[in-house]
Amino acid sequence: MDISVLVLCYHADLSKVYQTLYSILQQKNIEYEIVVSDDGSEYNHYDEIEEWFKKRKFYNYKFVDNKENQGTVRNMLSALEQAEGKYIKAISPGDFLYAENVLSDMVSYMKKENYKVCFGKSAYYSAEDEVHIYPKHNPKDMKVYRNYDFEKIKHNYFYFQDYVLGASFIMEKDTIENYLNEIKDCVRYAEDISVLCMLIDDIQIGFWDYFFIWYEYGTGISTSGKDKWSEIIRNENKAVYKKCMQKDPSVKKAYAFLYEGKKNFVLELIRKICRNPRFVAFVWDTVLLKKYKKESKGLKKEGLLQILDSGN
Repeated sequence: MDISVLVLCYHADLSKVYQTLYSILQQKNIEYEIVVSDDGSEYNHYDEIEEWFKKRKFYNYKFVDNKENQGTVRNMLSALEQAEGKYIKAISPGDFLYAENVLSDMVSYMKKENYKVCFGKSAYYSAEDEVHIYPKHNPKDMKVYRNYDFEKIKHNYFYFQDYVLGASFIMEKDTIENYLNEIKDCVRYAEDISVLCMLIDDIQIGFWDYFFIWYEYGTGISTSGKDKWSEIIRNENKAVYKKCMQKDPSVKKAYAFLYEGKKNFVLELIRKICRNPRFVAFVWDTVLLKKYKKESKGLKKEGLLQILDSGN
């Protein structure tokens, strides 16, 4: 089995589940399975989803039925226990694979370059009243990945928390399983924070420089903008930083830079600028959206519309 696609659900909108599954079933030139794992919802829709699979003559699927809500990290670990693929792609309802060849092309790239962890570009969208494409990307500083600058990648992660969008990763099963187990006692929701621990262990992050997913902007924990989730993610980050300090004491400097001694916005801005001039470029690009628009050039909106129609 080449890859297991984990569809991680909790109180999921069934039409979004169908749309996400549709984008997976379009994949070509790769052997894959689908593992649907619900995190303790009152109703998991498994009967309807199974019927949907059968109508499309797709049978290489599994269901994981967690009886209690345990959070994203443990839900993903439950799915990993059932997964048979060498590689893992985790995805949430409402996020879609960008095109029919992305799984095969990205896995081929990982094999060729010997990457355990790799990400592709993300196209941000929303479709509440009408379909809207956002000129955004994470990480903001893409240059360090194109230049294979591992030290700057680590610096951006630990000092700026300029994280790769979690939805855009593919990882080897053994790697993601090991690191989720490492953080499961201190992280409930932000499974992608495990990348911090990978970086401390000098695991390289590969970058497949093509669009990989459509990401539903504003619905995930990290992009919802709600104070409750911001505080939860902040605390989970702090917990993982402390765990990383045990392996690499230099992380204490990054922790202090981010979480200690803050007085006001102006001083914090000055500290960041003085610490790393690239922060100026981050702010500049965020305001003017120059690089974001460049990265978003060539998006094929028609593919997104086709996926959205599949859920009706």
